[in-house]
Amino acid sequence: MAIDYKKAARRHLETCEYMLDHLDQIGQADNYEESSILIDIYYLSGYIIECASSFAMISLNKQLSNIHNFQNNYIPTIQQAEPSLQLDKLIDNSKVKSLYKGWKTKVRYEAVPLNRTEVKDFFQLSDSIYKEITRKIKGK
Repeated sequence: MAIDYKKAARRHLETCEYMLDHLDQIGQADNYEESSILIDIYYLSGYIIECASSFAMISLNKQLSNIHNFQNNYIPTIQQAEPSLQLDKLIDNSKVKSLYKGWKTKVRYEAVPLNRTEVKDFFQLSDSIYKEITRKIKGK
């Protein structure tokens, strides 16, 4: 089960990478508004963190709460169980700490004003969290 969360995080990461690399083409070819695409990337980037955190929790034999959402803040529990992780420092040093704190699953239904730089930075944070977790924690 832990490996499923890791695979899901990786899949979301690859989707976000593609969307960021092709942001202009997606908008032109499919007639999407850039703001909608940015919200989708923000939304999926949050799920990268959520899935990576769930992978870590299961791998470290920690109980997951019923509500899967990184707003439940698994990060302190993960770091207590695996002190070599530097997740809190990644978050605290992030330019988009407020986006991290404000992410929720319902963001996909809201008109969140985001710009490309913020979304790219939030994606980079989620990528860094994913890499830190998968580098230090070996899943089952």
